[in-house]
Amino acid sequence: MKEILSEANPTYKLFVKLLSAKKYRQQQKSYLAEGLNFLDTPEDLVIAYLLPLSGKEKADEWGLAPDKLIVLADRLFKKLSADPASQGLIVWIKAGDTIFSADNWQFLKKGLYLALEDIQDAGNLGTMIRTAEAAGALAIFCSTGTVDLYHPKVIKAAASSLSRMKVVTETDLAQLLILAEKNDLFSFAATPLGAMAYDQADYQSGALLLIGNEGRGLSQSLLNLADKRIFIPMSGQIESLNAAVSAAILMFEAKKQQKETH
Repeated sequence: MKEILSEANPTYKLFVKLLSAKKYRQQQKSYLAEGLNFLDTPEDLVIAYLLPLSGKEKADEWGLAPDKLIVLADRLFKKLSADPASQGLIVWIKAGDTIFSADNWQFLKKGLYLALEDIQDAGNLGTMIRTAEAAGALAIFCSTGTVDLYHPKVIKAAASSLSRMKVVTETDLAQLLILAEKNDLFSFAATPLGAMAYDQADYQSGALLLIGNEGRGLSQSLLNLADKRIFIPMSGQIESLNAAVSAAILMFEAKKQQKETH
């Protein structure tokens, strides 16, 4: 067990940087995640468990490995915590190798995949990651312009799904769609101007679902490359749904159809 009692401690300074800047998360290939949900993180991905001094007895209750335990002075832990009702646990986790490469990617037949173009809201991205796990998606592809995967708000919204879901970043989505076509995987672009209602499309043989930027939607180039354009019928004067809500509706429709088929 290691103790940190001063803000001058180099490891503590690193923790502050991990929370505040993308470049440090990239350099260190790690991130901090708060809450008991992250006790589910695979042990080989855990660098350390951070606890406040006043709550260090919880380490035994939670079965934390002593050699991965870092106890911080309460005031230091509080500065790292983003939760006013903190559960008293922050986990330091290794970031996966997430950058897309067409050379080593293989789609599975009848699989469900989600592709995101320039999603900017961290909460939306985190929610989509969590929902994708629930819907049985095999992977999520994020364009270069999508918000940082390890932004604290993404981590909070995704909960422990982030360490279990395959999330691929820096993806050339045009290249991805070409690869999907070569693998006989149909792509479906969500757009208010779609030609087909989402529940009329056939996802049984597999689907790559495309969701666009919150304000602009999908780019014209991706719309042109997609096999199908689908829309979600709405009542009232609503023009569009939240991106994460739209993704959830589409993924669970695909899951329903694929479950019925099997």
